Amino acid sequence: MYISLNVCVSAVLGPPVAPVISDVSAATCTVNFGAPEMLTGGLPVTGYFLDVRMAHLPWTRVNKFPIVDIERKVTRLHPGIEYEFRLTALSDNGCGEYSTVTGPVIPTTENRPSQPGCPVDSV
Repeated sequence: MYISLNVCVSAVLGPPVAPVISDVSAATCTVNFGAPEMLTGGLPVTGYFLDVRMAHLPWTRVNKFPIVDIERKVTRLHPGIEYEFRLTALSDNGCGEYSTVTGPVIPTTENRPSQPGCPVDSV
């Protein structure tokens, strides 16, 4: 008896365009990104997952559910800590390759002058 097995190889998404960081403040930043190039016959992107890590520590996923936009505001950052970000695209075949890792992002506090004290006058 001869059994024929039909094996289907699905296309995997390539890496998304490298994320670009903007609007960095003391506790937030905005991550902008673009769609990956798909292999021939690939399925469309249904969302993105964004990962963050503090310098040389393990990666942590930022979002529990796929991001459907091409931008994400990241909150709860700490001033003076170095962060890196990477991204993966999701299709019906699963997650694709990771994007290039961003350069270091270091949230900083604003340099505002302190409130002046009471004026002193001498005669």
